[in-house]
Parts: sequence; structure tokens; C-alpha cells
Amino acid sequence: MSYGPPIQQLLVDFGERIAQMGSIGTFLYGFFLRLTGAVGLHHTIYPMFWYTSLGGTEVVAGKTIEGAQNIFFAQLADSHHTGLFTYGTRFFAGRFATMMFGLPAACLAMCHSIPKENLKKVGSFYSSSALTSLLTGITEPIEFSFLFVAPWLYVIHAFLDGCSFLVADLLKIRIGNSFSGGLIDFLIFGVFQGNSHTNWMLVIPVGIVWFAVYYVVFKFCVTKFKVAVPGMISTLEEKDSSDNPEVSSSQKQSSLHETSMGIITALGGESNIEDVTACATRLRVSLKESQVVDKDRLKMYGATAVLDVKNGVQAIYGGKAILYSQEINQILGKED
Repeated sequence: MSYGPPIQQLLVDFGERIAQMGSIGTFLYGFFLRLTGAVGLHHTIYPMFWYTSLGGTEVVAGKTIEGAQNIFFAQLADSHHTGLFTYGTRFFAGRFATMMFGLPAACLAMCHSIPKENLKKVGSFYSSSALTSLLTGITEPIEFSFLFVAPWLYVIHAFLDGCSFLVADLLKIRIGNSFSGGLIDFLIFGVFQGNSHTNWMLVIPVGIVWFAVYYVVFKFCVTKFKVAVPGMISTLEEKDSSDNPEVSSSQKQSSLHETSMGIITALGGESNIEDVTACATRLRVSLKESQVVDKDRLKMYGATAVLDVKNGVQAIYGGKAILYSQEINQILGKED
């Protein structure tokens, strides 16, 4: 294996240790894969196991194949393959319980934690996010709903995901995937390949347990610590503003238009704004001058956090982000 810059070599050394640690290594792989996903660095981890010898080396149909995914697809194409698929599927199989059962349960728990009067406003967000995770294994909409307001909850989520990988390894679940762990990949690479090759039936009882674990954990954490997930924020805004003498009664009762005007002012005025979009819970704003942004005022209008990014800011407004984006673009005379 070639040696590159220090950071690359550190990752390689880390990967080699994980590959040699058996089931504990499988847990660490799942944990760090999910943890680094918060900042997009998971792309530096999984390719080492999917495409290089760290994911295993096996002879399939007379050819030596390296990398867990390469081996898995070679075995799929081999009509003479018998028994379970490659041990390298331990780098895939743990995803299914989390993506198909765990995170949808987290959505349900968050729905049950917010005030009932807000459920109509954000219910579609939770249901669509849960369905997306279930079907495709795309988890960002759910994760971004709590990542920025409660990073510690994301760490708990990463730990649970690591445990899912560990359990799948111990139970010898041998399901591969194309890119993620949703129902589509579960059916194609698990169910349709037969239980004798994949042990796919074990995913169902594990998933039921994972559904319960995620529901209990998220329900407790969101309720106990008043995590400002979508739908919870409006209630927290009212509480915070009642304790803040700088917020006038007119601001407490401000309409969507008035609040949007206030956000524009806090962003430095219309002339300072180049582009406004919304992504899940975030109001993403490109600015000419970021240093003039009044973060305290943005928080006064309900932002739970304001993040500095290149050429702009991202303000976390929960389920209202899309509404503010649409209204601000309408005020600015731009299409959202």
C-alpha cells in the first residue's frame, strides 16, 4: 500500500488497526463512519475498506479480488458461489437496522416530543425524512434536524450506529449494498439473494429492537433537554423572548413578513444579500460582507445557532427555515 501525506498515512494506519480488531473493529468502523459523516469526512474512511485489501482479499471464480464491495459483487456474479457472502460485508450490514428502523423511530420520537399544535406544521417533514431513510438510506434530513442544535445527540446516534454494525457482525448478517442501507438495497442484496447467502431474516428482529432503542433514547433526550428540533423551536422562542427584555411584545407577535424583514436587517440589509436558500432546518445565506451580520438579532428572531461559512452564514431555524427563505426571496424579488 502506498504512503502519502501524514494525514493520509494516519487514516491508513487507523484502517489497518480496525481491520485487525475483528468485531470490535467493526464497531469502531461504524461509529467513526457515522461520526465523521457530520462534516462529510466519512468519504475518507469507507473507500479504504470497500476498495482495498483492508476490506479483505479473496479468490472468486479463480481471480484474486481485493476490497469488501469488490469481493461482494464478484460473488454476486459467480453462479457457483455457495454459503454466506464475504466477511467483508461487515462494513455494510450494520447500516440496515439504523437506516430502516432506528432513524425513522427517531423521527417518531421527535414528533411525539413537540407540542401537538406544531405537529401540523412539521409533520410532513418528519414523515418524508423517515420515509427517505427507510427506502434509500439517505439520512441527512433527519440528522440535520438535531446535529446543529444538539451535537451530543449526534454522538449518541453514532454510538448506536456502531453498535448496529457490531450486532450485525456477531450475528453473521452478510448483506452488501451499492451505496447505502435502505429498503431498496436490503431487498436487492439481501432478500433476493436468499437467506442462506445473507442471513437477511435476522435484520428484522434486530431492527425491531433498534426501533425501540432509538425511540426511547430520542424521546428521553429531546424531552428532557428541550432539544430545539423542528416543531419545538416556536415554543422555545416564546419562552426565551418572555425572559428577554430586549424583545418587544410586537416582535413576539410578529408575522412571517415582519420576522423576515427583521432577519434581512440582521443580515446587513437587502443590498448585502446575494442568495437565500433553505436546506432542512438551515437558512443558508450568501452575503457580500459577512462581518456585518448581527447574530444576536438573528437569534432574537428564533435562530438556535448561527454558523459562519464561506461567503455567508447558515442560521438554524428548524421547520421555519423554508418559510423564511420563501418570504425573504419574495421581499427581495428573487425566485426561491
